Amino acid sequence: MNTIETYLLQLCVGFGPRPVGSAQNRAAQQYIAEVLASAGFEVELQPFACMDWQFDSASLTLNGEPLAFTPNLYTLPCDVFGLFARLGSLGELEASHLQGRFAVLEGELAKEPLMPKNFVFWNPEEHQTIIRLLEEKRPLAVLAISPQETHYPPVFEDGDFALPSVTLPVSAGERLAQSPQGELHLRIDCRRYPSSGANVIARRAGQKAGKIVVCAHLDTKPDTPGALDNATGVSVLLALAQALSARTERLPFGLEIIAYNGEDYYSAPGQMAYLGSAPQWQEIVLAINVDGAGWREAPLSLALFECPPQLAESLRRLAAEFPQLAEVAPWPQGDHMLFVMNGVPAVALSSQGAEVLLERVIHTPNDTSDLVSVERLAQAVAFILRVLDELLPA
Repeated sequence: MNTIETYLLQLCVGFGPRPVGSAQNRAAQQYIAEVLASAGFEVELQPFACMDWQFDSASLTLNGEPLAFTPNLYTLPCDVFGLFARLGSLGELEASHLQGRFAVLEGELAKEPLMPKNFVFWNPEEHQTIIRLLEEKRPLAVLAISPQETHYPPVFEDGDFALPSVTLPVSAGERLAQSPQGELHLRIDCRRYPSSGANVIARRAGQKAGKIVVCAHLDTKPDTPGALDNATGVSVLLALAQALSARTERLPFGLEIIAYNGEDYYSAPGQMAYLGSAPQWQEIVLAINVDGAGWREAPLSLALFECPPQLAESLRRLAAEFPQLAEVAPWPQGDHMLFVMNGVPAVALSSQGAEVLLERVIHTPNDTSDLVSVERLAQAVAFILRVLDELLPA
């Protein structure tokens, strides 16, 4: 248990925020690789190119008076003045002339975060159309009015988007509506620059063909220590490897431990690097993804994806040995979906009811290690060990 806590504190406090491409991120991936190698695993760093983003300062005024706003992560820099056009529908955007003006998106155009334009896993056509039209019409910058006043997510988070962009709360949108001929001044001092990262993949042979994959993502958003998202998952991986380090006998199946790098990044470079390595999906008996596990206020949760009846029965039997492990409905946001979309049965380990953390904790500075139950993380390790031992080859 103390080992899990050591891993957790090293990730959350020792490294802190671990956005892809940052020095902290690369230090964390090296630390993970060293721990897995010391546990006797063969370790591979699977590299990829990415982009880092440095933000210095920003300001936004309407007729010289400041407006509340948040620069969107990975936005381009700018220092621009001009009038603005308010746009509330796709039809209004299509009919607009935006050169020399700010585009203010509201209503259906800003009701939800837009998927990055080159994101391959899920990208609604409406989102793609909004981005394409904005880039074609070339406004000075894009101001998106969130439907929320506080804790509002960025409408754009895309290092490939070719325009400066910010997100504003509802109250700022109301001020713009009251001054339709007002002049805006937006200044953003920031820069994009090339960087690199890597997935950490550790392997151990089994008695027979086939393998089980256990994974978690190591990266965070820029301003969060990322305890539940997802230092807890990585800590489970490292504690699992440590628990297996003293064993000399082979597991029934081979084991592959993967610390993905980029789950919270706009272009998912770690996932794309893994897919580009042409995994032999047919060799994978089961994938277990650990993400958001260990919240002290709730039991662990187990979700099953595309598990055949016999496998599902075996997993439920093993889960029944752990009173603080509750089965929940499948949820699609996570690295387990890499496997599900390629026909591999998968399990997601998380925390029951963790969706209540999304608005005020996850991706914020509030996601700290004091929210974590080390005992529950130890249970997650114990459950995975039971699966590795008891899920016998056919």
